[in-house]
Amino acid sequence: MAFRPAGMSDSSSDEFIDNEIVNFAPSNKKKIDNNNCNEYYKEVQDQNEEQDRQFHVLTACMTGHITIIDDYINLGRDVNIFFYTGWTMLLYASSAMMPEVIKHLLKLGADPNIHKDGYTPLMAVCDSTKGTTEQCLQCITLLLEAKANPEATNKDRKVPLMYACKSREPEVVIELLKYVKNVEATDSDGRTAIFYAVASNKPEIVKILMKRKVSTTVVDRYNLSPSDIALAKNFDEILEILRFEHEDIDDFCPVFKVLKWQDALSNTNNSNIDCIDDDIANILYALGLDKYRRKFTGMNLRTFLQLTEDDLIQLGMDIEFHRKQFIAGLFRFHSAKWKPKSIKIIDKSKSFMIFDGVMSLANIARQIRIIGSSFQFITNNLMKSNGNKIIFDNNEKDVIKKDLKETETILASLKKDFQRMLNFAQTIEKDNRDISTTAYISPNESKKKKTQWIIIISITLMTGMFLSKTAYVQKLLN
Repeated sequence: MAFRPAGMSDSSSDEFIDNEIVNFAPSNKKKIDNNNCNEYYKEVQDQNEEQDRQFHVLTACMTGHITIIDDYINLGRDVNIFFYTGWTMLLYASSAMMPEVIKHLLKLGADPNIHKDGYTPLMAVCDSTKGTTEQCLQCITLLLEAKANPEATNKDRKVPLMYACKSREPEVVIELLKYVKNVEATDSDGRTAIFYAVASNKPEIVKILMKRKVSTTVVDRYNLSPSDIALAKNFDEILEILRFEHEDIDDFCPVFKVLKWQDALSNTNNSNIDCIDDDIANILYALGLDKYRRKFTGMNLRTFLQLTEDDLIQLGMDIEFHRKQFIAGLFRFHSAKWKPKSIKIIDKSKSFMIFDGVMSLANIARQIRIIGSSFQFITNNLMKSNGNKIIFDNNEKDVIKKDLKETETILASLKKDFQRMLNFAQTIEKDNRDISTTAYISPNESKKKKTQWIIIISITLMTGMFLSKTAYVQKLLN
């Protein structure tokens, strides 16, 4: 029976197998006399008593009862003794995150580098998920002041930094890095500390390691890189971080995620001032301007697509070449051919939910906002000419007049259609309004199904109207 916290079993070691502890039968089957038999049973009884005593002591190490520890030491026991479980008292206190017990054991002469298969007390602290960050930092400080080796390796060649990246907070990793010289140490699988941070989905720790110039392109013995692991586990934020250059990592900010359908339909598509809109992040990446992500946190896509060079100066984009690169990128974006596929219409031949319809409607609203921002962007740049004459021939004038007339007609038609949809929705809301007061409201499946069909039909009608009216918009943009 093993008493190691956090599943720390030593089953791979033939030296500490439980069967050998409890099986005291002699290997040779010789006949023993009564005296030898009595001595044998006395020995078994003494060992059982010692195991019980050790069990109480290791429990005291994990719960902070220093008196029990002192009583055991006063019996003449060595403070560095390995218990029948294979661990020392300092290992148990470290794993339980008990700074007072660790301090007391070190005063009694405990060796901070005594280990079990290379698993040191410092590793136990970094690997433990118990205690607070402050307690963990206290334990690390006590062990390091007692000359614990911060770069010790266990039988799998793991170092304390790897355990900290997997199990502890960023503050712990920062403190440990003050004493670690080789941040590129690899375990038996060829994995560095950044692999453990990525696999545990610790984006802040990944950023800390990248500031220390830890390689993000190294591969393990399975030919997997940190990016491969993040991709396999769908850790999108870490993938974004690994895409950054080491020197630009301070400019990283997380991407805003749409968690509620209300967010998808909102005109301000990003309500978190610490996050950047997903579309904005993708555009900056395509332009090679990732380093400016933090300048656009909290900004919605519509505002972003209408920015001018003066706006960029106010935002802090000081390099003129980058501003021109940005404006040129917006020109390419607004002049690109609009594709109806971007609407992502629901395939009616497949099963779908009301949520899919709502998200489809949200995407339509997003596309309308983009089209509106394109018109505004063009208007802003035309006004920038400050009255400079723009000369058109007669044919161009006729085409422009015709286009403007058709645009006016389409916009009026769209307004009329949306007004009809608004009236239709208000009628439905009025017809389904229950003005009576009831003591009990029972489930009404037929009414629920009716409401669902109304929503689906409404979404389908709006989508159809939008697509029927955007053929000219596509032509105008081209």
